[in-house]
This record gives sequence, C-alpha cells and structure tokens, in this order.
Amino acid sequence: MPCTRDHRARNIVFHDLWRKGYYLTSGEQYGCAYLVYEGIPGEVHAKYLLDFVMDDEEASMINIISLVRVATQVKKELLLAVVASDSSHPHYISFNRFRPYSKEYE
Repeated sequence: MPCTRDHRARNIVFHDLWRKGYYLTSGEQYGCAYLVYEGIPGEVHAKYLLDFVMDDEEASMINIISLVRVATQVKKELLLAVVASDSSHPHYISFNRFRPYSKEYE
C-alpha cells in the first residue's frame, strides 16, 4: 500500500502522542481521526477528539465547528494537529466551546 500524505500525517500524530504517554483509538464514530486518552481506554474516558490537517492546506471551518459541537456534546475537547510535510513534530491547537454559565459550575 502506498504511503499517502494523509497516512503519513496520521502516523506522525499517532506516534507523537503515543511517545507523550497518550493512548489513541479510532475516532471514526465521532467524525475525527482519533480519540485521545490520558489513561488506558476502558478505564478512563477519552479527553480529546483529534483531527489533523497538513500545514499547506486550509482547515475547513465547517468541519472544525462541527467537531467542536460534537466534542461539547460528549464532554471532550477538540485537538487539531497541524502536520508539516517536512517535520515529524506536529503542532496542536485545542478548541473548546465557551459556555459562560453551566450547572456544572454551581
């Protein structure tokens, strides 16, 4: 199987987060690349939905808005990994929905 840019970016993100101690599973059911866990899946809930974009491509605002909404509904944050074609170290942007008032904070 040939290695596409998307496949390479997906692997870079996976290995970078794995080296940092995170666990990852497929995020397909949420419309993203991965679910990111701070502990062993099954013992803890995922903290992040993660998707990625190449640094020479435009991120779709519609896709980001949709993923932030999904992440909010399932009590997670969205991480967007920006992957450069000449680097194996992605940059991460965290998105969460601002909620000025919530019963969680009472």
